[in-house]
Amino acid sequence: MHQGERYQVKRLKHFIIRYVMPNLYPLVFNCALGADALKPHVQALSDVCETFVSAHPNAGLPNEFGEYDETPDETAGMVEGFAKAGIVNIVGGCCGTTPKHIQTMVEKSIRLSAAPTTRL
Repeated sequence: MHQGERYQVKRLKHFIIRYVMPNLYPLVFNCALGADALKPHVQALSDVCETFVSAHPNAGLPNEFGEYDETPDETAGMVEGFAKAGIVNIVGGCCGTTPKHIQTMVEKSIRLSAAPTTRL
């Protein structure tokens, strides 16, 4: 981890302690990135967060036509990796995800444990 990354984690931890913990809000990563690019950020949040963590990735990044090419199996497979790593409590989808994406996420992740609830 580089010095700049350590500084960002310190700032994130301060934000969590100051604003999130007193209210027990879940922290949510929503949109902007596909699941593969989102995972390191969710991991960093999960490492310092003592409340629920939620991730709602896009179905990849938009192509040159503004459409999303990631299949439900691809997105759900990556989100399943979040659950297997124990870094999320809540998952969902954002841009480009369809009801089939969400259904496939549920099917792949339902049998897995969420991140530890001892955070609360």
